[in-house]
Amino acid sequence: NASLNEGSLFTRMITFSDGEDANADGWSYSVDWGDGSAVDNGAIVAGTNNFGIDHVFADGNANHTVSVTVIDTAGDSDTKQFVLDVSNVAPAIALAGAPTANTGDSYTLNLGTVVDPGNDTVTSYIVNWGDGMSDVFNTIGDVTHAYAAEGNYTISVDLVDEDDTHLAAGTLAVKVNSVIIPDSVSVNTGTDAAIDEGSLFTRTITFNDGEDTGG
Repeated sequence: NASLNEGSLFTRMITFSDGEDANADGWSYSVDWGDGSAVDNGAIVAGTNNFGIDHVFADGNANHTVSVTVIDTAGDSDTKQFVLDVSNVAPAIALAGAPTANTGDSYTLNLGTVVDPGNDTVTSYIVNWGDGMSDVFNTIGDVTHAYAAEGNYTISVDLVDEDDTHLAAGTLAVKVNSVIIPDSVSVNTGTDAAIDEGSLFTRTITFNDGEDTGG
């Protein structure tokens, strides 16, 4: 028995013996990999007592019973089995975005290519923005978020496929800067007027500062 990761190439040398006719017989072999793939068949070189087999298991989280059969020209055969424990490998996602952002602005994150050695399909992308907020998306591409407070945040993306939810399959750091909003002052100068030259013009001007009424 053996173990390996999904997407990896498994190889093994098989040996056999044929006591009745060790040199003259011809032999063939078949391998049932136990994962639903086609059975491998091949001829064995005359005069040898071994042959190599190899296979890529496309999906993990499973045990596969592999059956190897050797047959001679007279129809005699022998079958032996072993078990392969194929482990799932967590996928990874490429993330891209600006290293800095301003509070209140729309920050754009690009959900990029997913790399997975197994034959798995991601169905959900959970974006944790690092500020306690998260969003779920069904496709890759550009997504946006507005940060309310300054700080150093780490964005992490969880991927959901048929095997599991893979936490922090991609991360990206972003520094959010606070934006100072200037005071808003409005001035009222009154209506237009007309006077004679040499006359004294007087007027009271009013203004309002809604954000800083105390001056």
